[in-house]
Amino acid sequence: MQKQQSKIMNRPTQQLIQAFPVAAFLLENKSMKLGYYNVHFSKLAGIESNLFTDIEMSNFVSKDSFAGLHILTESGFSANETEIDIEFLNPDNINKLATFVVNELDFEGDQYFLFVESKENNNVKEHERLLSIIDTQQDIIFRFTPDTRLIFVNDAYCNFFRVKRKEMLGKSFLDLVQKSEHHRINIHIESLLKNKLPVSYEYKESFAAGNHIWWEWSDYPILDGDGNVIEIQTVGRDISRRKTIEGQLEKSEKTNSHILKTLPDLVFRIAKDGTYLETYSDDESRFYIQPEVFLGKKIEETLPTEIAQLSMTAIQKALTSNQIVTYEYVLIVKGQQQYFENRILPVSDDEVLSVIREVTAAKKSEIAIRNNERYLRKLLTLLNGALTLKNHTELLAYIVQQTKELFQADNCFITRWDEHNRTTIPMLTDEAGFNPVINTWKAGEQTLTASLMDEGQAITVENVMESPYISQSAASAYIDKSLLGIPLISNESKYGGLIIGYSQPHEFTITELERANLASGILSLLLSNNTLFNELRESEKLMRSFIEQAPVGVMAVDAKGNYILSNAAANELFGYSEEEILQKTIIDIVHEDYVDVAKAHFEKLSEEKPSAT
Repeated sequence: MQKQQSKIMNRPTQQLIQAFPVAAFLLENKSMKLGYYNVHFSKLAGIESNLFTDIEMSNFVSKDSFAGLHILTESGFSANETEIDIEFLNPDNINKLATFVVNELDFEGDQYFLFVESKENNNVKEHERLLSIIDTQQDIIFRFTPDTRLIFVNDAYCNFFRVKRKEMLGKSFLDLVQKSEHHRINIHIESLLKNKLPVSYEYKESFAAGNHIWWEWSDYPILDGDGNVIEIQTVGRDISRRKTIEGQLEKSEKTNSHILKTLPDLVFRIAKDGTYLETYSDDESRFYIQPEVFLGKKIEETLPTEIAQLSMTAIQKALTSNQIVTYEYVLIVKGQQQYFENRILPVSDDEVLSVIREVTAAKKSEIAIRNNERYLRKLLTLLNGALTLKNHTELLAYIVQQTKELFQADNCFITRWDEHNRTTIPMLTDEAGFNPVINTWKAGEQTLTASLMDEGQAITVENVMESPYISQSAASAYIDKSLLGIPLISNESKYGGLIIGYSQPHEFTITELERANLASGILSLLLSNNTLFNELRESEKLMRSFIEQAPVGVMAVDAKGNYILSNAAANELFGYSEEEILQKTIIDIVHEDYVDVAKAHFEKLSEEKPSAT
């Protein structure tokens, strides 16, 4: 492909498009060729990030999408901006569908179209996700059949029209619309049924009092397996505030104005020395400080020192390198810790644009994922280590130490449970010689272990002295302020409890409780298997001791008649050494008159549960 630079490719425009946190590109109307695009668009379309490259749109979008783009550019739009779905043909044969907001731009007589990916509308199309959150949306959302009968309305719909949901379901939504609008709406529904494509438009609703509301309506036809429209979902958003801001921005330069309207973030124009020159946002409540306070002032006068220094360093770096500089920082807003991402892009030799985006939810998710990965790795390490330990006391000590680290606690100890006497017995602690409790408990006393045995699941105690799970007398024995109890129960066998202690008051999270219950199942199984293993080993020792000390010949065979153990008297009786007799079966040494009887006996045993005899 041959590179060429169009007239629209001035540096500020390139950098503004590159700064978008979503896919964005320019399309030339006459040639239907790609003018300029950012890295997010490169990933979405599966093409190289190559500036000013003359690319045919038909090379990487489906035929239907290319036809839609052609119709759009030929016909223009009825509103300032519209939306279009584009299907990208990726090299991995997994096509991707994305929705773009389109703005028409005119540069020196040439017509261009700016496409910016609409993340919000793409999320709406994830139907399963929408169903779980739709009722909490501030937007008006409702679904209806082609004959206008309502089958779903969310809370916002009911609140706006002051109706109850039960009253509206099954009725026509036209009952709440002025009759003068019925004909227009019916024609619009007929168009949806015919075209079967999502449609978005803006509408100004005027009232008798002289006031009005600007709405952004989006209609989504829902098809059955045969491609027939069976439902239509409509989303209405009050965009009056946005319309007001758009009117104010019309006085600004046309290209930057259109680009700024598509940004969901806070935008600042800042001088080289850190002075705030101008700002933009559709919601002033999102500002850390209101514009009338910070405009005209420098960054160090308005932000905490550490963040101000970080911002000035980024500004100087962006101006020096002529590259976008991105960094993250944390602010305490209304008592809550919030995370932000700031993109600094140079627009001239002495000015930059600062595009700030709140990333709190994404950051917290990232932190939660890292913490979960750390927890699961440590839990796997605990499991692998425990499986190598056969000695029960060593296993208990290992579990105590690893669990303390796993939950980042101050103390940890294991208790045994005497079900018959309902008594808690303190056992191993996390440090040799350290006593986890001041004294032991009496029979029947309500300890945390007793509550764990009754509840059968993990229990959190944020205040030891004020908990329904621990009696006052029992509580005085603990040295920690907060406790996390993990029951050790396997197959209704109540081993005891794993008590995790925090020397300072600790507020437990749902995640910690879930992790405790996960650990409960794994640790209970480990202890149960280890206990069973040691009991079997002790039983085997007793049996061997009994056989070896017997004054008469004693042999142990399995259900198939194979020797597994014999004492000296038996070896002498049959005239074999211990090594020789263990290589034989009872059929080999029994008198020939009893061979058939012996075979029949062991054939019967083999049909039953195998055991030694």
